[in-house]
Amino acid sequence: MHGGKSPGAPKGKAKGNYSTGCHTSEAVALRKHITQLSRWVADVHRQQK
Repeated sequence: MHGGKSPGAPKGKAKGNYSTGCHTSEAVALRKHITQLSRWVADVHRQQK
């Protein structure tokens, strides 16, 4: 039946298109953290001028 409760798609290697690991939740979180860190460094650098 459509619209019912569903656990969603499988995660990790159980997902059929898992080949490089570039889009895992861990990789996405790491990229987000690196972006936040680089923005913080840029802000600090701007404030020192």
